[in-house]
Amino acid sequence: MAFSALIVQAMISAPGDIPEVHRGAIHSAMRRWNIDHGKMHSIIFLPADWTEGSTPGVAGEYAQELINEQLVDVSDLAIVVYTDKLGTPTPVSGSGTVEETDRFIDAGKEVLTYRNLVPRTPLRGESANAEKLRLEEYLSDVQRRALVGSYTSPEEFELKLQSDLTKIATKFKASLELSTQFTRLPSPAEAALEAIESAAVSPTHTQPEPSDLTEYGIWPRVETSERAESDSRGRLRTRRSYHLVLESNIPYSVEQITFHLEDGEGNEIDMPRVINEGPIERMAPLGKYSAPMFVAMSTPSRVICVVRWQDKSTARETRTTLAV
Repeated sequence: MAFSALIVQAMISAPGDIPEVHRGAIHSAMRRWNIDHGKMHSIIFLPADWTEGSTPGVAGEYAQELINEQLVDVSDLAIVVYTDKLGTPTPVSGSGTVEETDRFIDAGKEVLTYRNLVPRTPLRGESANAEKLRLEEYLSDVQRRALVGSYTSPEEFELKLQSDLTKIATKFKASLELSTQFTRLPSPAEAALEAIESAAVSPTHTQPEPSDLTEYGIWPRVETSERAESDSRGRLRTRRSYHLVLESNIPYSVEQITFHLEDGEGNEIDMPRVINEGPIERMAPLGKYSAPMFVAMSTPSRVICVVRWQDKSTARETRTTLAV
């Protein structure tokens, strides 16, 4: 069924050494997110890539200006990936990718930056080492202005990006304005909230039954953050922290929320350990719960998070695969 949505143009920005399978993971993550969450959030992510989205033209001072005009300035989100190279310098920046990132940040737009840490044969030679040093220095600098994530497989990258797209969609949804030339129909969540508000003032209305809200639930995700620290020898190290986030899109409160982790065969597992485990007595409408996680080397790269809660007198649950 057709629905109204905000189109968020997401530009893929990366030096030329990004593997094609990783570029494909970005497209796949957006397609999967659009199918699973687009209607609920009234948002669709549209990938834009200079290899496909730019057209020939005459640059003012240098070729990067064309990409800036045709893609950067008209995109809403940048998905940036670095592998081994920072990229070719431009007259005003360390590389075309760096210039695009700075342009997004300066315009107050969203930027998701990732480091490709998939195991591979390291590049050798003086020029390769110099390029790696440029990349490390830049990432140390950009971490002061934005979060930089990392991944060790294309599959992990795809799952992490889907989770990050949900956070981005939440921000865009807060300021969502549809064109006035169309009649705007309420989303399911808005319709449910309107029914609840009507019930408070009119005895002839009742709160919508949970069975009417088949798209709603409490959805888990793993959020990561990274910060640069110096060790006792003054060497720069990256420290990563994890949080398990449970977010409800149910427009009324629910009770007795519990969660646990399972492996792919349905066996309950203890890792990663989550601080403050235990029942959550009550979660507010559209509420969120966050708990720090400890992740060890033995932690599985994927786990299934099972969330259960009481919806009035009905027991409900969601099951979501998480990348750790």
